[in-house]
Amino acid sequence: MSQPTLISFDQAVRLLDQGKDEQARNAFSDRIARDASDWQSLMMLGIIAGKQGDPTLAITFFDRALAIHPRHVDTLCNRANALMLLNRHEEALTSLNELVVMAPDNSSVWGNKAAALQALARLPEAVDCFVQVLELAPDNLDFLFRHGMACVTLKQYADAEESLRRLTTLTPTN
Repeated sequence: MSQPTLISFDQAVRLLDQGKDEQARNAFSDRIARDASDWQSLMMLGIIAGKQGDPTLAITFFDRALAIHPRHVDTLCNRANALMLLNRHEEALTSLNELVVMAPDNSSVWGNKAAALQALARLPEAVDCFVQVLELAPDNLDFLFRHGMACVTLKQYADAEESLRRLTTLTPTN
């Protein structure tokens, strides 16, 4: 008896993009069953687990992917996000500090570091990271807003006004 046709990685990603999480999870699981070294499918299973509210399982998948491809920035960044969902902010920050060295031009890394610092109530450092994110991705609406609000909290009103002004010019009106 022949094995069922294996869905390609790209097809499985498209399923996930279409909101068909269970079908995507099954497709990635099938890929792992055929090739246990498919670190990309392991990473995607971690993303799905996190999306479905199971950050502990997500970390398990990310750790398996990292055992195969230990310096993959996106996997490391997703793992740090899962740690933050578990309120393990210090551990996430330690990982993100290492990632900043590995990928200094990655806005997601800086953004996640800012989020970890914000969760730890280290707002001045978080603002510095938001500035770095906005240098790398100046039109990131989420981080413009978060930078502006952190600046308001720190009473850095001129910086807050600039971020929020920029946010309003980038936000489409309906």
